[in-house]
Amino acid sequence: MDVKFRGSVFEKIGELKKYIDNYIAKMENFELENYDELGIKKIEIYDKWYLDCLKNLKVVGVDGSQINPLRELGIPIGVVQVAKVKVWHGEGKKKVEYYSMPVAIDENINLKRFDLEIHALIDEIDDGGLLFFDGSFLVPELKENENVYRLFRLSKKHSTMLIGYVDKSFSKDLAEEFGLSTYDTFLLKNMRMFEYTRPFLKNDLAYAYIKINPALPARIEYPAWMTEMHDEVVKLVTAECQLSVTKGYPYILERAHKFSIIDKRGRDKFMKAVKSYSISYKWLAKMIP
Repeated sequence: MDVKFRGSVFEKIGELKKYIDNYIAKMENFELENYDELGIKKIEIYDKWYLDCLKNLKVVGVDGSQINPLRELGIPIGVVQVAKVKVWHGEGKKKVEYYSMPVAIDENINLKRFDLEIHALIDEIDDGGLLFFDGSFLVPELKENENVYRLFRLSKKHSTMLIGYVDKSFSKDLAEEFGLSTYDTFLLKNMRMFEYTRPFLKNDLAYAYIKINPALPARIEYPAWMTEMHDEVVKLVTAECQLSVTKGYPYILERAHKFSIIDKRGRDKFMKAVKSYSISYKWLAKMIP
């Protein structure tokens, strides 16, 4: 994708849009020769089925947010905050717990946040229920992650269901299995509502795709030991989505996202505490009209 345009972004916006449209069209142009290999099934639904499905089940979700180190103000430390939300469906109980940590400017704050979210799940893994992680357990920067392996081992040991939910996946795992160069979700664009694929394995991780909303299918991931429970897992994920405001994203992750956000008050407190350690004049120059 080594494409260059001579001129500013605003001058070339038409050409950029054309390039994007052509790229997406190219990705959507692939078709599977044998759709049956996906093992597609459809969830059987009835009125308020999702309430019956989740009744008396404890569901836990984690999500995080961050304040990056502020190079412009000479502040070499950022901060990560993770919220863990627990809901006991049908019992009216809810609990929120927080984790936070400082991150230096020479550390990868996104990976630190990922590890803190995994740590929050590890703390919960021996207490049962259904655990949700917002995103993929596969991080390109981390070819191996001992914390994820530990989480998967504990999930199996305690028979605790663990699910990673990827709302917008740009993975090519499935496409590559079929020798195609496109994104999995583009390959599955013709799936119908409440349809889902069979599970596919990638080492100790299983993944599949579900059509929960009118957009492209969502990706779910879980430890390989749960593959025999695949139909149940899919139904639980879909039921959790039916409780959310959008009906296309898990309710528990919707709540975790809300609580994890570092709001203006929190950011102002952070700024007041750390103040400024030598402002960047390069940054000031860019601010001058």
